[in-house]
Amino acid sequence: MKKLIQDNVEALPVYIAMVLIVFSLFAGYHGLKLIRYTITNHPERNYKFFEFVISVILITIFSTLLFTYK
Repeated sequence: MKKLIQDNVEALPVYIAMVLIVFSLFAGYHGLKLIRYTITNHPERNYKFFEFVISVILITIFSTLLFTYK
């Protein structure tokens, strides 16, 4: 039990950094969406593929970090 607690305490900064990185990436993604909606007149048909690519990249980064530091 003591070993398990030590391992979790050592991994805690990694989890905090991972959560901060993921939240900053999502904030940047929503910032890009906001800029896109203010610039374009027809936002629903312009950047759907771009949104999909960004979502796939974010999910890949998050899952890689999660399984690397599990």
